[in-house]
Amino acid sequence: MGCLCCCCKKPQPVKIEEKVEPPIDIQALLRKYAHLVTEWVVQENETEILKIINEGFSPDLIFDAGGYETTILILTIAFKKDKLTQAVLNYPQNLNVVVKPNNDSALVMAISHRNVHITQLLLQKGANRNILGPEGKSLVELATKQLNQCKESNDEQGVQVMGEIKNMLQSYLQN
Repeated sequence: MGCLCCCCKKPQPVKIEEKVEPPIDIQALLRKYAHLVTEWVVQENETEILKIINEGFSPDLIFDAGGYETTILILTIAFKKDKLTQAVLNYPQNLNVVVKPNNDSALVMAISHRNVHITQLLLQKGANRNILGPEGKSLVELATKQLNQCKESNDEQGVQVMGEIKNMLQSYLQN
């Protein structure tokens, strides 16, 4: 129940003020954290990474990591930190961010690093299976190229993994 009016003593509604969050200053976050993110990913420091994500440093925010563009998500995949990648994937983000100069995306990085589990997870979460990778190649072309390289170098494990990734991509493309 609200307050009583001072003159007529009728109940009055209480005004509920909405808490308005101040806009996130992306440039301030970049200045504060960009130089630390790579170090935290390499150390698999989930606490610090999740802390800055909660402060507004989105997992899909493109930043400079020593001369190349990347995102937190792409870094976790590149450094093969699957547990951290899975934690980062729990946050809302654009899974299809492409960074220069190589047209890297989270899915391209997972395929390039022969990571079946993360490739599957990204596809399940809706990553664009039609995105183009380095040299404008499709993801299936990228997987096929890596599969052929594994065959040429007699890398049996690589052949198995890349065959699985290629088949997975083809089945997702058919659906």
